[in-house]
Parts: sequence; C-alpha cells; structure tokens
Amino acid sequence: MAQPPAAIEEPWPEPCWGPPPPPPLPPPAVAPHLPVPVEALPLQLQCIANRIEAYWLGKGGNRSQQAFAVMLEELSAVAQRAGHQGAAQFLRQATQAGWPTLNADTWLAQHRQELALQRHPAYQVFRAA
Repeated sequence: MAQPPAAIEEPWPEPCWGPPPPPPLPPPAVAPHLPVPVEALPLQLQCIANRIEAYWLGKGGNRSQQAFAVMLEELSAVAQRAGHQGAAQFLRQATQAGWPTLNADTWLAQHRQELALQRHPAYQVFRAA
C-alpha cells in the first residue's frame, strides 16, 4: 500500500494588506559642529545631521542651546509628518532662503497636497519599488 505524502509545513505568509512599511533610515550622518552629538538627535534626524549642521552654522540670529532645541522641535514635527526626506527638503529651502528660524506649521501647510499624496498607498508602493 502506498502511503500519502507527508504534509509540507510552510510558513504562514505575512499579511499583504495596507501600505508597505517605510524603508529603513539611512545611517547617521557626520556633523562634528553641532552643539550635541549626532546620537542625541531624534532618530529620524540623525541621517540628515549634516544638513542640520549646515543650516545651524549658516543661519543668522540666535545660536543658544534653547534656539537649537526649538529648531529640533520644528524639524521633528516635519520629520514626523513628511519623513526624513521632507525634513531635508525643509532645511534645504530654509538654507537657500536664509530663514533665521524654522516654522514647521507654515511649511507643512504649504506642502499639504504633496504630503497627502505621499501617504496614499499607491504612492508608497511606487516609492518602495
């Protein structure tokens, strides 16, 4: 008598609904002239530390620890909504325009449509490919 083949155990596939997870963050950048070590920056900002340093050293106005903390708060707000690439774009625009302070709310409002598109699942699949 022939025996039936043994059942093959296969791992249960991961669910495939919803947007793909965000890509991993790039490694931290080198920025020796920041008032804090790169590791002390929020995780999403560590990979753009060199851009933060360029803005910080080139900006006019106050360069106190309190001003640095406020700047990180504004950058974190943008990074939370637009990712590290959005924060890098925000800094690039601020550096080019010579802004002495950053205003995340204004910048996010100006880029509202673009950010809505980025959160769309089809856009995330396109970016992941």
